[in-house]
Amino acid sequence: MTEQSEALARIAGSIAHLRPSNPGEVRDMTERPYVVTGNLARWLVENRSRLADAEVRALFDAVEKQLLGGTTPVRELVAEGLLEDLQNLGAKKGTPDEEWLQHLGTRTLQTWRLIQDMWAGRLTTADYRRRL
Repeated sequence: MTEQSEALARIAGSIAHLRPSNPGEVRDMTERPYVVTGNLARWLVENRSRLADAEVRALFDAVEKQLLGGTTPVRELVAEGLLEDLQNLGAKKGTPDEEWLQHLGTRTLQTWRLIQDMWAGRLTTADYRRRL
């Protein structure tokens, strides 16, 4: 497994029924990590109303750990693959940011806002990458 796939396994594994259960899921995490994060974001948006707050907090605790201790490729995957997709899909599906913001740790919230600032033109891509 790559460092990105290990990070994905930890994040997805924070919600018991999302833990990788077969070799195909593990292979996807290794070969197509951005597809997996996109699918995870879509699943979270579609299932938010059925998830207990404790499950959402556990997931974002795992995200926080990856943003604090992960390598640059891991932080980019979490930010651009998961958090950015949550923002985009949430906006399209009418899920307000507040559904997620209340569960974010300090670093995850900073990253969430960096993404918003970059897309709003308040940060250049270079500044975004440097701060990530």
